[in-house]
Amino acid sequence: MVPAHHVTTLRLIGCPDPNPVHRRFFDPPRATLPRSGSIGRRYVEALYSELRRWLSAQDPAAPIGVPFPEHRQRSDPALSVSVLLNEGASPARLKAFTLSVDGEGQDARQAHAFLSRTHLEMLGETIDVASSALDPLRAVP
Repeated sequence: MVPAHHVTTLRLIGCPDPNPVHRRFFDPPRATLPRSGSIGRRYVEALYSELRRWLSAQDPAAPIGVPFPEHRQRSDPALSVSVLLNEGASPARLKAFTLSVDGEGQDARQAHAFLSRTHLEMLGETIDVASSALDPLRAVP
């Protein structure tokens, strides 16, 4: 496992195993903001700004997929719709997708519940696969 926001370097010379070096590429200063709602506001503003910048570099006709697993921010699809609308693009380009294995798991249920609460059900895309079709050895080259 590679820690979040790190690049891992492996040198295949060594005995008995390579010794990985983890270098953090995203390391903002901590505890620099007051304990108030401004942290959340600044986070959403920064995310919104990055989404706008990313969207400006995309083909205006291409569809956009937003992964919707449990550990992601539940607001990603809603914020993405806001960016699209504010930039004059169609929110129909967006699909918030999640994976369901054998119809089980919390991700698809949580994604559907969130999209229902925010009236964005039309964006939901659940990819349902049978566990027998999964091969973890083929998933990682």
